[in-house]
Amino acid sequence: MIKTPSFYFNSLDVGEKHHIEYFDKNCPVPSRLELKVGAQVMLCKNVDLELELFIGAVGYVTNI
Repeated sequence: MIKTPSFYFNSLDVGEKHHIEYFDKNCPVPSRLELKVGAQVMLCKNVDLELELFIGAVGYVTNI
């Protein structure tokens, strides 16, 4: 159990209703995300392949 304080982040989805419904149904990420310093995190989207920030890359929260 990580004993640092929790920080919460809520998603804001915009677009046509059917796109939002599809995203909500198929997105593996919660709409309310809890993070703590020290938490292990994994990318669910390719960000920058040259920097090795791709789906499945793992890291740790060091600062919020």
